[in-house]
Amino acid sequence: MRGPYEIWGTDILEENRMFVEIWEFRKKFYRAESTPEYFDAVRREAERIYAAHKNQLCHDLLWAVMEDFERRGKHEGA
Repeated sequence: MRGPYEIWGTDILEENRMFVEIWEFRKKFYRAESTPEYFDAVRREAERIYAAHKNQLCHDLLWAVMEDFERRGKHEGA
């Protein structure tokens, strides 16, 4: 029986890949721009990452990063 804190198979490796992809996504789009091209590129990249991982944690992390882009864009006048 699998306990709540056990890691099986490649669970942690897959999560690490997801974290790296999301971190690279954040770095790539860190400088928020108020252009349709910027937002289209952000959306496409987020959809690509989510399609590769499809779990709630991935969704939540991507959402938090995109909200940060939006917040900083408004604050910095992008």
